[in-house]
Amino acid sequence: MKYTPLNATLTLLAALGALPATAGEATQQAGKTVEQAQQKAGELAQQAKHKAASTGASLQQGTQDAWIDGKLEAIYALNSQLDALDIDTDVERGVVMLSGKVETRVERDLAGELARAVEGVQDVVNELEIASGSRNGQGSDFGQWVSDATITASVKSQLLANENTEGLSIEVDTENDVVTLSGQVSSAAERELAAQIAANTEDVARVDNAIVVKSM
Repeated sequence: MKYTPLNATLTLLAALGALPATAGEATQQAGKTVEQAQQKAGELAQQAKHKAASTGASLQQGTQDAWIDGKLEAIYALNSQLDALDIDTDVERGVVMLSGKVETRVERDLAGELARAVEGVQDVVNELEIASGSRNGQGSDFGQWVSDATITASVKSQLLANENTEGLSIEVDTENDVVTLSGQVSSAAERELAAQIAANTEDVARVDNAIVVKSM
């Protein structure tokens, strides 16, 4: 081979590894370079796809949280048992956080149960406090309220169903499982019957009979 300045330069570069010694090696190296570039491009595309999906999911969750928050505020505003201005709501990833102050434990539990019933709510963190000096700060909890309401409904329905009692003339009120009967009936026997019906009702602790017998 006749050496020229160009041949000498190429030989030196090949020896240093800066240039493939043969055309086959050059082709192989080029193929590897293209393959690496394609692999890198694929990785970048996959990362971009994941990022876009994550961003979309975050936006969707944020919209859902805002909808839940607005729904709760409307529910509390329309509920006559709650003061919506005293209840602060915050929603993050479907978890509702309640804070502020209410008058009773019943109101605190009611606010929590209403929140749990909203579509999309995953959990409720109820940090509502009972206002000091409230009218019923030590009142019964929500479970007791449900129990009293159930007893009242049961006694009332039995008085209405019994043909020997004037169910429409007898008022029934229940507090802490104690039933109070009031109103007017035609006889002492009917008064006693109403009291016995109430006493035999499940979960009734005591009956206070304030029914008055009509004067003839």
